[in-house]
Amino acid sequence: MIGQFGSVLFGLHGRRSHRASTAADAGSDEVWTWSSSGGSGFEIAPASEEDAKRITRGTEIVLHLKKDAAKYLETHEIERIVGAYSDNIQFPIELQPEEGEPRQINSASALWQRPNRS
Repeated sequence: MIGQFGSVLFGLHGRRSHRASTAADAGSDEVWTWSSSGGSGFEIAPASEEDAKRITRGTEIVLHLKKDAAKYLETHEIERIVGAYSDNIQFPIELQPEEGEPRQINSASALWQRPNRS
């Protein structure tokens, strides 16, 4: 699943200082965190107790951006990137605003499964 977000993560490669993904597998009580600072390695470890309580199912991706990449924190920019590179991922991608409820920002369907716009 994390690999399906590769195009978005790759697109932000030069603009982030660190990234972390926390994932809970369906049917398992284990929650793991994968982290990298963009160098030649990465680390996989059991998630902290706090993360394990928060992520009961699915994957959370956290990008720590460099100071000159602040525009990538704007809601419309996140929606643009997800729409351009990850709209067809078959799983919902939700954006959690600072205030309010999370909302889905991708169509979560393959191009060939969408209604024809002619």
